[in-house]
Amino acid sequence: MDCRGAAEAFAGMTGKGEGVATESARMHLNNEQESIMTALVIAEHDNASLKGSTLNTITAAAQAGGDVHVLVAGHNAGGAAEAASKIAGVSKVLLADAAHFADGLAENVAEQVLAIAGNYSHILAPATAYGKNILPRVAAKLDVGQV
Repeated sequence: MDCRGAAEAFAGMTGKGEGVATESARMHLNNEQESIMTALVIAEHDNASLKGSTLNTITAAAQAGGDVHVLVAGHNAGGAAEAASKIAGVSKVLLADAAHFADGLAENVAEQVLAIAGNYSHILAPATAYGKNILPRVAAKLDVGQV
């Protein structure tokens, strides 16, 4: 049963024994949501270390629930990726290491995000010029609203 089916089951229950059935549907719905809620955080960094704004974004993603994956797109950015892997709450670090990511151009980073976007329920970036340059491009290509 997908989330919509569980929600319909949850909303449609009436009659005798409703408390038990409703609790069961609620638990199923919560389990389904947890399994599909994975957030991608686009890391802002200097190729050696993460910027503080990325730490704030990871904290926000963790509070939303589910897994948190961090994308480090840069050139010789192994240090930043290693730093990301040590942050509490981060379950996976994706390192996109190539020369065309060296300057953090929004066009290049957005294309990398789009290549993996289908795996994520949420995509977050720091509320800095870096993030505000990338996310509108990603949202437009995905045809979704940016919050």
